[in-house]
Amino acid sequence: MMPAPVRIDVRRAIKALLLTLVLPLTAAVLIDLTTGLLPVLTIVGVVVCIPLATIVVNRTVLAEFDRVVKIVAPELPPASADDQAVDCAVHEALSAEAERGNRLTGATR
Repeated sequence: MMPAPVRIDVRRAIKALLLTLVLPLTAAVLIDLTTGLLPVLTIVGVVVCIPLATIVVNRTVLAEFDRVVKIVAPELPPASADDQAVDCAVHEALSAEAERGNRLTGATR
């Protein structure tokens, strides 16, 4: 049996959107309608709530994405000295190969 797929928790983003945008703007519109100050609180709510909701929801979604990435692709352990030596040798060999190819074709950097 295969393990369940790891998914982003959308409920957290929806909760953040409701608390920072939908509920405050709904309250501002209702207060405007009941008090007769029609555009004042709605404009203030829009100017404050839309940027705030953008920041909060983006941070929430990115935190969830980071959580999923850590589960799906955990960080590799640090490389040992032997691994670093092999990486350097491979890099030097590839650089020498590329330099030889450049000399044969006449290409320069």
